[in-house]
Amino acid sequence: MTLPFAARAQSGSGLNYSGTVTPVAKDVAVAPDPVPRDPPIVGTIPMSFNDPMFTNMTETTSQVWCGTGENASHKSVTGPASGDVSFGGSGNNNFDYCRCDGREGLHVGGAGYFNVTNCWIQATGQGLDHADGIQAYAPGKRGTLTVRNSTMKVNNTSATAGVFIADDWTGTIDIQDCMIWGGPYGLRVHPDVSGDNDVYLKNVYFVGPFAYGPIYFSDVKGHVNHIRKWENVRYATIENGVLKPGSPIKPPKRVEP
Repeated sequence: MTLPFAARAQSGSGLNYSGTVTPVAKDVAVAPDPVPRDPPIVGTIPMSFNDPMFTNMTETTSQVWCGTGENASHKSVTGPASGDVSFGGSGNNNFDYCRCDGREGLHVGGAGYFNVTNCWIQATGQGLDHADGIQAYAPGKRGTLTVRNSTMKVNNTSATAGVFIADDWTGTIDIQDCMIWGGPYGLRVHPDVSGDNDVYLKNVYFVGPFAYGPIYFSDVKGHVNHIRKWENVRYATIENGVLKPGSPIKPPKRVEP
């Protein structure tokens, strides 16, 4: 006979019950059910030059350069044919809901802050170009580059990286909820004589192919890259227009000068 639940629950108490009872050790540990991992978070990242987020755009084939304290919003640049950068700023600039497809993307060209939000930055280099999606070039200047909900896309040839920090522009590089698509490298970061870099990455997706790799960090000129945050940094693919996160990318090891 099978005992009722109340009786079976006391089977290890030393009391006698009629019927068949299987004693259970008093302190047997029962493994809990595995807790499923949360899926990787994908923010609102533009998937193409014509992503639906880009509405009411002002179209131009000319460079859009922001002087100190100036901003650009809802600007669309195709070109410039000369090979100049599509967007750029001298410092304390906001680029919001902007898109470009030219031989160069966006240049960080001074000190201060540079906020890039809801942007599609595509650089299609030609010939001997060294195209970048975002390049910081302002020797001796320090600043903060903050990129949110944006895509940086470059080719594997006539290019350097989706995001390139070098040539003695140094400071804070903070990228979150972004896609870096293609390039010899995806993200390439170097300090220089003016100081260290502080790097913050969260929910950053690298879509190949990459000629050399998704990331390239080095510590040079007596200064270092400090990895302050590295959360949910992954390889990814695009399937039917949808970003699919893949395997994690480990943070770079420090390379001593």
